[in-house]
Amino acid sequence: MTDYRQVAADVLLLGGTKSPQFLKTSLDALELELPSVRRMTLEGLDHLSTANDGKPEVVAGELERFFTQPR
Repeated sequence: MTDYRQVAADVLLLGGTKSPQFLKTSLDALELELPSVRRMTLEGLDHLSTANDGKPEVVAGELERFFTQPR
């Protein structure tokens, strides 16, 4: 297994309440391993929230906050 504790960058983990369980489990594991992580769970969205008729503006808003607001 890769040692994610060596990652020096701030990391944003995004998931949705409607995402498949295996993705939620992966985010849980990464959140425990990464030293500088922010996790957001987006209510009512799934893994493809940025595609087609999803909610790309919700994801874009979280990305904008992550990249513009200091920790």
